[in-house]
Amino acid sequence: MIQLDGVSLNYKDDIPLLENVNLHIPQGGFCWLTGPSGVGKSTLLRMLHLEKKSSTGLVTILDTPTNHARRSILCKLKQRIGMVYQDFRLIPNLTVFDNVALPLRLQHSDEETVQRWTMRILGWMGLEHKKYVYPKFLSGGEQQRISIARAVIHRPNLLLADEPTNALDDYQVKRLMDLFYDLNDLGCTIIIATHNDALIRQFPAPRLKLENGQLWTSDAV
Repeated sequence: MIQLDGVSLNYKDDIPLLENVNLHIPQGGFCWLTGPSGVGKSTLLRMLHLEKKSSTGLVTILDTPTNHARRSILCKLKQRIGMVYQDFRLIPNLTVFDNVALPLRLQHSDEETVQRWTMRILGWMGLEHKKYVYPKFLSGGEQQRISIARAVIHRPNLLLADEPTNALDDYQVKRLMDLFYDLNDLGCTIIIATHNDALIRQFPAPRLKLENGQLWTSDAV
């Protein structure tokens, strides 16, 4: 469950991104996050990923109040969240395999599990032959698929995806959405930021629209 109670969030120059926002997304929810370019969708996702703190109000992530939580609690909570960044944020000195395996290793999974699940998700992405390659040698679409694989390999309880389909072709988009639906069926809460209206029409779900400091919700898209 995600809940925002009276949450405000400012840019570094005190420009408001959110103003006194109340929001409730139940566990297992699936929704699109939309809004004009530059409105702050990526920043909102980073707040939900515990990278930024709200200026005011209460933020509850996966039933855990985060405002005054201890660092150890926040670290464990963050391990239950998957994040797909718009700029991928792959670690340049790690191979494809080690980038994807990182969440499992942070959870101290045994090496047999790491090997099995990493090769399985790389195979699903069609990139098992790239496992020893470093990110700088990948195309944009390949980097995006590796970023997605890293975000979902540990089967997170919450998945936040920032424009995850930008560098993918139609076939890859369909496979990706099938993957997201499978995760959602297992109880994962999913929020996807996108500008792609055609994608939203093809895969209908409730929409959050960020504009003028407010999050407008709609069940119809």
